[in-house]
Amino acid sequence: MSSLGWTPGVAAFYRGKDNHSAALHLKLQAATAMREGYVQLDMTSGPAPFTYDWSRKIVWQFTLVELAAIIRLCQAPHTDIPPVTLKHDPKAKQDGAGERNKILKIKRGARGGAFWDVSETNTTAPEKDRAHSFAMNDDELLIVSELFRSALAMTTGWTAMLCTARPAPFKAQQSAPAA
Repeated sequence: MSSLGWTPGVAAFYRGKDNHSAALHLKLQAATAMREGYVQLDMTSGPAPFTYDWSRKIVWQFTLVELAAIIRLCQAPHTDIPPVTLKHDPKAKQDGAGERNKILKIKRGARGGAFWDVSETNTTAPEKDRAHSFAMNDDELLIVSELFRSALAMTTGWTAMLCTARPAPFKAQQSAPAA
């Protein structure tokens, strides 16, 4: 069983079946005058249908290039494109680099849709390792593709520019008067 929830700025996908459930939330934060916007993924799972353990969620903020890679995967024919594998080290270039690593892999299914697998490993506290999976159908993948396409403009602040830009006035070429 699946469902799609909607809150302004959040697209939420849910699964609940037999003895497992999964939830995938996509949150959009538009750009402001002070900061670039972002799209955030929150993903979790649970032990029973429609029971989610949000204390074990994995959070991911996509870069623009990552959004573009996912859009390309969403729009490609079912298996004609390799999986998208993204890696984040939350403490890269800081003390503690390499202690926590996140990997997100999205691959197209042989019969359509896509599989989202996200994991977080913690070398200093392996008991905090987490992994979640979510199977998305073609319709949900289309929604994600369209949301991410819109998000590219919104997270950079281009929507404000696009909405206020005015086309140059059109000047019709005047023909010579008839003799």
